[in-house]
Amino acid sequence: MKLDLIGDFRSDRLSLFRTTNTLTAYGELRYPAQLPALAELWKATGRSLFVIGNGSNLFLSKPTIDSLVVKNCLARAIERRDGNDIWVSGASSVMDVLRFCHRESLDSFYYLASVPATIGGAIAMNAGRGRRSGGSIFDFVRRIRYYDLEACEVVEKSAADAVLGYRKTIFTGSTSKVILEVSFCFEKTSFKENPIEARKQYAAGIQDYSGPNCGSIFKEYDPRVLRLLQRVGLRWKGARYSRKTLNWILNDASAPGGIGAIIKVAENIHRVTRRPIAREIITVV
Repeated sequence: MKLDLIGDFRSDRLSLFRTTNTLTAYGELRYPAQLPALAELWKATGRSLFVIGNGSNLFLSKPTIDSLVVKNCLARAIERRDGNDIWVSGASSVMDVLRFCHRESLDSFYYLASVPATIGGAIAMNAGRGRRSGGSIFDFVRRIRYYDLEACEVVEKSAADAVLGYRKTIFTGSTSKVILEVSFCFEKTSFKENPIEARKQYAAGIQDYSGPNCGSIFKEYDPRVLRLLQRVGLRWKGARYSRKTLNWILNDASAPGGIGAIIKVAENIHRVTRRPIAREIITVV
């Protein structure tokens, strides 16, 4: 099945930074049968490929993007299979799963209720509670099925074979693997309060939603550097480090240049001070 591309596609809805970008090669993946065509297209064009979801962790770094950008518009689905296992499509949202689990009185990754990501995106980045608190979405994962665009075949992996470390999986930064569905195992539990609403209220107190943002910017950094940038209120062309939430950038501009500039300031300071730093956001060039 053919995958159509749109040239000079212009949108401010692909990233939660709400930048306005023009994409010279944009497509929407709506059916699994289009995956072989996507593989052919990718190999034929020779462009970098980014398969994107809700844009909750996505920085489109230039006004005009020449990479091949494909939005995952596959059907959302949650169904019981293989006994107690629950299979969820990669295009389903984290909130879809949490609402299902709450209705069914199941334990789950409720600490991600404040993360507007797809399941595929959360799996790719091994989303979790952070180094100190511990725990991640993979505590509940059994199996992952994905389409390998290089081999043009469906592959299935166990959770153990997919995780490489903190905020890192075999899908992190990959352009050749499209997560199709994930098998979860959730145990029965009881609730004293609605865990989804409780997490949202908690997040509202510590996270800054006063402007468009993509959540945490770096997965590894020196907090002293980011606290300095936070205190001085570093800003450029509509982008600024939040004074409320560490490691958090707010953006009020349509152009992405300000975001990129203040990210590079943090990275340059880390390089000068010889401190490790690594982006958590996916940067599309």
